[in-house]
Amino acid sequence: MNRILAITMLVLICLVSPLLAETEAMKELKVLAEKGDAESQFTLGLAYASGQGVPQDYSEAAKWIHASAEQGGSYAQDYLGSMYEEGKGLDKDYIMAARYYLKAAQQRNASAQHNLGRLYVFGQGVPRNFVIGYMWLSLAAQSGDNKALALMDKLKEVMTPQQINEARKLAQEWKPGKMNF
Repeated sequence: MNRILAITMLVLICLVSPLLAETEAMKELKVLAEKGDAESQFTLGLAYASGQGVPQDYSEAAKWIHASAEQGGSYAQDYLGSMYEEGKGLDKDYIMAARYYLKAAQQRNASAQHNLGRLYVFGQGVPRNFVIGYMWLSLAAQSGDNKALALMDKLKEVMTPQQINEARKLAQEWKPGKMNF
């Protein structure tokens, strides 16, 4: 009987230990986030968004990711843009999504460049503009974003050769942080 109890206790300890360690790690992460560490804020926000180590809470996720994004982190800015676009933890707001995508896109964040380009193509939060959309998609594609390439192929069906050339020229002339489209 004692052997069965010992084995049962060992199994329970093995099962619970990672949970306790994860809880301690989350506490440490939150302390760093509260002190203003941008990476910790973003990581904690992602944890709340996914429910990893903490209960899933999109509002709490938005709070921490916003704090990180305001410190200039391009991944946090891109993620916050997607939260605005999807209405997760925040009111759906394409204008705010475009603003945060732009901040990240200007830092060469390919995902944000793709997302911003897509918003321009569909006129969500920004005026519909195939040339500017194609430009941002082209920049994302240069970083290996295959979804951007696929959307560019579709745009070629509705854009004139002059528009495509203009977009390519804008992409070639683009410098980080210089365009406020």
